[in-house]
Amino acid sequence: MDANISSSVRFSSSTFVPGKAYKAYVRVTNQGSCIWGAREVELRVKVVRCPSGSACQREEFIPKKWDINEQFVDPRESEEFIYDWEAPAYTGKFNIQYQMYYDNKPIGDPIIATIEISPPKQP
Repeated sequence: MDANISSSVRFSSSTFVPGKAYKAYVRVTNQGSCIWGAREVELRVKVVRCPSGSACQREEFIPKKWDINEQFVDPRESEEFIYDWEAPAYTGKFNIQYQMYYDNKPIGDPIIATIEISPPKQP
């Protein structure tokens, strides 16, 4: 498997409050020479760092719905993975890592996004 990829992530909002549902959109471009077959690649996510600075895993960030690659992706074409997640009940900055996998092996470099969960604005 040719592991040359480029990627980006965006979220359904630029601000995040505790307990609210959001979407993440991760676009991955096949920069290699191989065709990615349907259902051969997947995107996994994990929380790398919690607000305390320590490593952690928060179930809220585990996708409630995966968007699995259902089509072939030719070289130089992109696939956008979309998933739903819920902001944790507490505030702070989180580092989230997205990683492409092929046959249970990571391919390409991970994408790391930092998000901040803030208290809701008072009216």
